[in-house]
Amino acid sequence: MKKEKSCGIIVFQKFDTELKFLIIRHRIKEEGEYWNFPKGHIEPGETEEETAKREVLEETRIQTEIIPGFRHEDHYINTRHGEDINKTAVFFLGRPLNTDIKICPQELLDAKWATLDEAHQLLTYGTSKKTLDQALGYINNNDLDN
Repeated sequence: MKKEKSCGIIVFQKFDTELKFLIIRHRIKEEGEYWNFPKGHIEPGETEEETAKREVLEETRIQTEIIPGFRHEDHYINTRHGEDINKTAVFFLGRPLNTDIKICPQELLDAKWATLDEAHQLLTYGTSKKTLDQALGYINNNDLDN
């Protein structure tokens, strides 16, 4: 079975008094559209962190700073063109260095800063919602929500 690895960042920021998360709506020909966190495939010579930061920047024009200590892996099987692919998605936690979203229209349909409730409603996959919950736990346990 073919294997693929992607890396991304759960980007969060407090706006006024409310914690919000950067989520994006992908456009994928084989899969339709779906909401998730920014992520993408590792290019030759890149580290996981470099890939994650590059993907957020390419998709949303948001530069990020990765917060040390959080690394989460999702494992799942994706079927593309009748072939099963063993996928690993690695997520880090990060803060934006800028907050004005400018999507890449070739890749995305939309992007937004979503509250926790909005993110739970919009995120397409259960694995993404679990990853968000784990990130929120890390944020709360490490007093990062200020």
